[in-house]
Amino acid sequence: MADHNIDEREKATKKARICQLLSLEAAQAESLLEQARQHSEHATSLYEYTDKLRDLDPQTRILLIEAMWSVAYADDNIDPLEEAVIRKTAELLYVDHADFIRAKLTVIDNDERDE
Repeated sequence: MADHNIDEREKATKKARICQLLSLEAAQAESLLEQARQHSEHATSLYEYTDKLRDLDPQTRILLIEAMWSVAYADDNIDPLEEAVIRKTAELLYVDHADFIRAKLTVIDNDERDE
């Protein structure tokens, strides 16, 4: 939602990645995403979310950043605002910059191989 343009491909990717990361069924993911959307309308910063996620193991935090890249790139364009939100999230989760870049390149490379 960083670029205020929510593409259907981004929605589908977000749902798929949530299902994958959390081992949820589609209906559960939709419910969770709706709750998150409602909550985000009142959010003031990323910190209130990332504070809870720092307890995840380092590899899971990297997978979360990779999932964010997948959603951002689902419309074949990474908006600078999307990148800024992902970068800030990675910093708040203590994801190393090399892993941040590696996650981005993994998503782009996987998309190019799928074509």
